[in-house]
Amino acid sequence: MTRCGEIHKKPNALSRIRMSQGQMGKRIPPRTSDQIERIRNRQLSLREHYSLKATEQWQNPEIRDKQTKAILAGSHIRPTRAEYDLGILIEKACPKQYRYTGNGEMVVGGMCPDFMNINGQKKVIEMFGDYWHKGQDPQVKIDKYSQYGFSCLVIWEKELRELSREELLDKIRNFHINNIVQNGESIIGEKLINIQLSMF
Repeated sequence: MTRCGEIHKKPNALSRIRMSQGQMGKRIPPRTSDQIERIRNRQLSLREHYSLKATEQWQNPEIRDKQTKAILAGSHIRPTRAEYDLGILIEKACPKQYRYTGNGEMVVGGMCPDFMNINGQKKVIEMFGDYWHKGQDPQVKIDKYSQYGFSCLVIWEKELRELSREELLDKIRNFHINNIVQNGESIIGEKLINIQLSMF
């Protein structure tokens, strides 16, 4: 198999001197203002064309999710300390039910959940860092996930420090057992039990 470097070998020293001498004395005529304006307009129109194409492609959920996955995979993202600690709690509360997907493994509507249920339930758990999510309303993310039929639990980084281990485990267990989304509406308690019984 021929490698790229072998196809186009660098010219030797004598060849480089000859090429240099061949170009000596040649002058590139200066461009007129009309030529400069035409080149500039062509570049701007091309830039605008590619921008419109990219925006148009981004509207396609399949392309958007595929590109988001590729971007995150190329970033070599690993769990933060808070995500790692939350992952341990999730595994303790619900063994073998959730997997870390914050590395771009799974994308839902352009969003990359930190943890996703792997046993058929449409549930995700998001870790909101105190610094990165400062001032954000978690309900916005919960509503976005519900548009795609997913239930979402948001846990703030400060909760890992302020709540006891048992309180956090109870919060995760309650979310896992009680909460589903139907037609964009979160359903809990007795109504959920009736829906689940009607499935049999």
